[in-house]
Amino acid sequence: MEAALNRYFAYCGILVTEAITLKGDEGQGIVEQIDGVVELKGLFLAEMKWEAEPLGRDKIASHLVRVFNRSLAGGLFISYSGYTPAAIQDCKDALREKATVLCELAELVH
Repeated sequence: MEAALNRYFAYCGILVTEAITLKGDEGQGIVEQIDGVVELKGLFLAEMKWEAEPLGRDKIASHLVRVFNRSLAGGLFISYSGYTPAAIQDCKDALREKATVLCELAELVH
């Protein structure tokens, strides 16, 4: 899924990096995974979710933490199934500190 997202952004002429996986010390395994980084008037950490139900705050929270841990990055969320009202509110609250964009996959396709 990340590869398709990266190819889509590249096709549209949007600067993108491939997915990033950070591994911890021996035995920790993967400690962080970012689907990609895109440049849209600033850097945005991109996260894409392909789930049957709208994304709730539990799905949004981990990506918001990654975004807030990087001073110069905003957050871009792409969802196949939309977002719950609680997740939307969390992202609205985050706007006080960080640029945060919610997008549905259908919006990209159109």
